[in-house]
Amino acid sequence: MDDNHELQEPQMVALVVGNASGSKLFQAFLDGHNEVISIPGYPLVYFYPHWNEWKNNFGGNWNWGIIVDLFIKKHSSIIDSRLLQGLNGLDTLGDSKDEFILVDKVKFKSILLEYLTKKEISSRNFLFGVHYAYAISRGIDYKKIKVILYHIHLTEYVEKYLQPDFPDLKILGMSRKPCNNIYGRFKGSMWNVDKSKLNLTDIMIYRSRTYYNSCRVIYGEIDKITMLNKTLDYKIVRHEDLGGRILKVMQGVSDFLGIKYQNTMLKMTFDNKKWWGVGVYEKGLKNKFNNEISRDTWKEKIYNNDCRVAEGVLYDYIKHYNYLPLHLFKKDDPYNRLLLLLSILAISKPEVEILKSILSPEEHVNFIRNSYKEIIGDVEVKDYNKNSSYKYRWCYVDYHLADHQWYKFYFPSNKFVKKIGKSKIVVIFLYIPITYIRFILSILGFPLFIAYRQILQYKLLYKRIFSSNTFPKNIF
Repeated sequence: MDDNHELQEPQMVALVVGNASGSKLFQAFLDGHNEVISIPGYPLVYFYPHWNEWKNNFGGNWNWGIIVDLFIKKHSSIIDSRLLQGLNGLDTLGDSKDEFILVDKVKFKSILLEYLTKKEISSRNFLFGVHYAYAISRGIDYKKIKVILYHIHLTEYVEKYLQPDFPDLKILGMSRKPCNNIYGRFKGSMWNVDKSKLNLTDIMIYRSRTYYNSCRVIYGEIDKITMLNKTLDYKIVRHEDLGGRILKVMQGVSDFLGIKYQNTMLKMTFDNKKWWGVGVYEKGLKNKFNNEISRDTWKEKIYNNDCRVAEGVLYDYIKHYNYLPLHLFKKDDPYNRLLLLLSILAISKPEVEILKSILSPEEHVNFIRNSYKEIIGDVEVKDYNKNSSYKYRWCYVDYHLADHQWYKFYFPSNKFVKKIGKSKIVVIFLYIPITYIRFILSILGFPLFIAYRQILQYKLLYKRIFSSNTFPKNIF
């Protein structure tokens, strides 16, 4: 192995989703570039929360050996991409959609420990080490690497964690036409992800929050984007431009990152294997840009009023990234602003869908049926303590999912009815009514999340009107 002490540290570049979509697609286009190292998907998204947790637990009485073991345990999908459970499409790679990425665990650990030897224990050194070990384990020439593309995904993590470690950080974020992103973000990124990750009853309990959470991305991330832009070298890639303008985008990316343009930047791959996208988004698995991204499909999925609100609140954003023409909020004058203030109060189409769902008698029958299936072991019940996303995913933080699994104390396995004792019988009869009460409370709380959505939009509108937003420039 080369003397790692003499290796030049590559430029750290954060890839964030911004308030849009397409970050995994963009990362797939950069895969295979011999001057860029990037761990596929975003298995490192919760690295910093884990690091701080380990630091607190050990009180500084730790060493690289302990840290590496904890890392491999908590970020095991780096070793075997199948462990990402399909949410990144990294278990359906290759021509036949049956390939995945497998790293030699022993080799990776050995290289990482050797790299870290005699280095100060710090998150900065560890991140460099992880990417170095990953590159060498995959047979990549690290001497050619100029850029580490860290798909940290969350803008808030950049300011909170990554920027202090890497003051010279560069950032690439994504943008998308807001009206076209509303329903897809609500249905694909929130509702469908919940269906794949949560227990049956929890899917139904937290359904009332899904649209508000999608608005936190579409609208709330704007503030974070403008704040970061003031201090860091930040560029935006329009999701739509990854279609017909992909060549121009990647030439612009090459200039921004200080790397040579290569034809590999036009191919969607991970580990040089064809990447087919993510099935949870309901766009179909295709090894090419989905042209639906660039079309005005919002007319079929949301109310006109929902689009008016998005265009009015994000008026400056839309003009800055040239998402013109405006359809409903065509002029930013007093009349349209007054209409906008009233429009924000109206219930949106996704909220109507949620309301119909949670008030349906059939839904309540299904909920009780699902509760019964969970408690008797007919369906797998997920342990929310075993996956970091349940603890750290931005929209799950407030759910406190593990705290609601009180029954796990009595039933450590999924098959609850095995060897039933008196205490277990009590729990079986308590589980359904307690869980149903949680469902009823979520229904009663639904108006609050409509109000939270409205407050979020009013706040951003206020900031747009009375302050000056500075958005990052487009990549070209």
